[in-house]
Amino acid sequence: MYGTWRNVIETRNDYVKNNRGGAAIGDHTRRPVRGFAAAFFYTALGVVAANASMIRRFLGRVERDEKTPPPRVRDPHPPRDPVLATAHPNAPPAQHVA
Repeated sequence: MYGTWRNVIETRNDYVKNNRGGAAIGDHTRRPVRGFAAAFFYTALGVVAANASMIRRFLGRVERDEKTPPPRVRDPHPPRDPVLATAHPNAPPAQHVA
């Protein structure tokens, strides 16, 4: 569960930083301002522009009646090492004897 939402956040960050949403806040040559307040204002406007772009794309998909396939549900994998399956999470590493 954590990995899915972390991936969503990182994708949004990439969208805002790399000019796919029209913001490009990661490109320092596109914001020739100095000061914390100016950088904060530019970043806020960049996030608003990226959100507006995503909303516009979403509404376009709704208008064209495009369906998104449901996400695949995978079964959890069992642990590879049976010793680790029975160990307490805070236990020291097991000493493997050959």
